[in-house]
Order: sequence, then structure tokens, then C-alpha cells
Amino acid sequence: MSESYDFEVVKDNQIVAAKRRVRLQRLNAAWPIIAELAAVHVKGCLIRVRNMRGEIEILIGVAAARRTFAVKTYAVFATLMTVGVALDNLPA
Repeated sequence: MSESYDFEVVKDNQIVAAKRRVRLQRLNAAWPIIAELAAVHVKGCLIRVRNMRGEIEILIGVAAARRTFAVKTYAVFATLMTVGVALDNLPA
């Protein structure tokens, strides 16, 4: 069952951007949206994810999110490149 979440970018206790009522099958699916928000907002902002009851489920700084996703992106890229090398050796 999916649930709706509100994504908010906050700076100095003011909401500067928001994505409302985003339906997710599970909370782990929030991380790509957080990465997207972190990529376009300034350091010093917070990203919070609230459930429909208004409870904060995730709270992370933009700088921390950028660092986290930069590491994950590199790891995925490195894995794909390794797989790509093996795929290049397959007969056509």
C-alpha cells in the first residue's frame, strides 16, 4: 500500500520549495527525490520528508545529501563500468 509524503526544502525555518503528496510504495523510495532536491538547492538548507500525519520521517541537510549521493553515484557508476567491460567481451 502506498502512502503520500510531503518533501520540503527549509532555510531559516522557511519553506523555500516543496513537493506535496508524493505517493511512494515505501519510504526508501524517497531518496532519489531527496537527491534531486539537494542537487538544485544551496548548502545550508534542510530537506525534510513528512508523512500525512505531519510527522517528520527523514531530515537531512543539503550538503550531507549531496555527499551521500555523490558517493553512491560513484559506486553505481564504477559497478556499471565493471559490468560494461564484461559485456564488451560477449560475442555479438
